[in-house]
Amino acid sequence: MNKKTITKQFKGIDTRHTVVFENFDFVIVSADNSTVPIFAYSKENSYRELDLPPSFEYWLETEYDELVYYVQSNNISNENTIAKWNEIKNNDFNMNKSTQSPDFDTFNLTILQLTEFQ
Repeated sequence: MNKKTITKQFKGIDTRHTVVFENFDFVIVSADNSTVPIFAYSKENSYRELDLPPSFEYWLETEYDELVYYVQSNNISNENTIAKWNEIKNNDFNMNKSTQSPDFDTFNLTILQLTEFQ
């Protein structure tokens, strides 16, 4: 299956990778192993970078990217999230879904818990 990877940066540091598959299903992956590995994915929507819900795009660029930037620039390590990365590498993981924001409901996006970064 063909795929395209889009890498986003905040202040010159990679913060997330969006992998878009041939059928436009996608997964948003953190660029740092001290944060939750898989932030969001969709098997029901097409990912079109120029057609994201504005509230979701704003949240990604302000909240999520800033969090990953902070973690990377301060060399913060997190045992819980490193364990999650290892589970994914070993193909042994569960996807814990969080509540979707009403602004994102029409996008049919599954947002995974970010609370593990504490």
